[in-house]
Amino acid sequence: MDVPPNPTSDPVQSIFDQITGVLSAYGWTILFILVVANLIWSHLYPKYRRWRERLEEQEMEAEYKKDPSRIIARDEAMARARQKMQEEHDRLAQEHEEKMKEKERQKREEKLAAMESLAHGKPKPSNNSSSLRQEYNPLMGTGGSSSCYRPPRRGASGGG
Repeated sequence: MDVPPNPTSDPVQSIFDQITGVLSAYGWTILFILVVANLIWSHLYPKYRRWRERLEEQEMEAEYKKDPSRIIARDEAMARARQKMQEEHDRLAQEHEEKMKEKERQKREEKLAAMESLAHGKPKPSNNSSSLRQEYNPLMGTGGSSSCYRPPRRGASGGG
């Protein structure tokens, strides 16, 4: 039988052979080094970030000491932002209060209509909020008319 020629070129095959050779010889060592490096990174990186934040805070404080008008401008910007948020909150609270008053007014009107209908001898309109079917019986189990046998509990006998 004739074996067809390999379609990959020699440099690609050479690189692949080198990589697989290194991994087969030093695979566990490389894996161990990667795990240790990951543990060290996860331990040291938060400390590095805190150090960097402290350094940036110190730089900001130094800039504020050089130019006190920046502190005033920052405080004014914060006050404007707070005022804007407060106005938005007040607006939303006002809208909510109006909605609640409207709901309360509608409930009062419904009660008055029900009382008037009772005063005129009309039956009370059925406003049954129950979403259960009329034929529903919780003692029947699931599925309505189908029986659902459950074997008795296993364990010590109930007789004494």
